[in-house]
Amino acid sequence: LHLHYLYDSSTPAYSDDNVTFQHYLHARNVVFTPGTYYYRQNPQSVSRRITLRRFDWMDANLSLKHIIQAEAAQGNITDSQTLIDQYELYRWHIVIDCWWYYYRHRKHFSSEEQKKIEEHFGHILPTIERHRLPIRAILKFGYYPFRSITVFRFVEDLYCRLRSIIHTKAAD
Repeated sequence: LHLHYLYDSSTPAYSDDNVTFQHYLHARNVVFTPGTYYYRQNPQSVSRRITLRRFDWMDANLSLKHIIQAEAAQGNITDSQTLIDQYELYRWHIVIDCWWYYYRHRKHFSSEEQKKIEEHFGHILPTIERHRLPIRAILKFGYYPFRSITVFRFVEDLYCRLRSIIHTKAAD
């Protein structure tokens, strides 16, 4: 498996998840163990710092979607449509999470970086296949997959603002 499914370096910060997914997908046997795993927390890691690289997560997820679709087209996945539907919902939640991150840390990015980030969202939004998302997931306020970055930005900023207010009041 490790020789057949090599590390994808297109989005280095998040591609290890894609390779791990492929290994699980094609493994003869996947087992759970009662072991305890400890992870070293690195404050300088890409997932901890406020950086443009955080938005590579959306690209890595789009790449994995293409991998899953290719595997499905080759007949390598049983119940492939269900898997693709579930993954699309996961991917949509990542997009929402990335916007929340952007909303919270917007002031850390220059106006040029903000423009790049919003263009990035503008590229990712049309790749979301709305028909694959369960209706209960997209009817939740702040979770409808608008294709227009302008509408998406407006609704998500409103959602994030309300979420911040509610979170602040709950902390009091």
